Amino acid sequence: MSCCGMRSESSNATKAPGVDEVTVDQYEEHLQVNLQDLLARLHRGTYRPHPSLRCDIPKGNGKTRPLGIACVEDKLVQRAIVMILERIYEVDFADISYGFRPGRSCHQALSALGQIIATRRVNWISDADIRGFSITCATRGWWSCCASGLPTRSC
Repeated sequence: MSCCGMRSESSNATKAPGVDEVTVDQYEEHLQVNLQDLLARLHRGTYRPHPSLRCDIPKGNGKTRPLGIACVEDKLVQRAIVMILERIYEVDFADISYGFRPGRSCHQALSALGQIIATRRVNWISDADIRGFSITCATRGWWSCCASGLPTRSC
């Protein structure tokens, strides 16, 4: 399953089972059968993702951060969708965009920002906290703008 990115994630992420309590190692024991079954359910439209297992991770300030752990099969489907959407949308991103892009990191973004600040005149820098962004955008119909770039399949 390394082709889907399951083994390239951090070791803790690949070991933590979701609500179905199936680990990556257990899923791989019957990998071909499991993948054929998953593919059949995807084609039939009967695949349904499991709810995420909710855990609270302690933060340094005494508060906790909620963490949702997906099941192995759901992680596979999510990764496949990411691979498809990256191919569709990657061409639309500006070269200076770094967030959640393949082969780019926050360290590279900070390095590029440092280079720009050192070599060009900068009038302002903006930093934004995007907590609750998807909830706010969902109420404003923003997601429909994203969907407009996806090809639709005619029936």
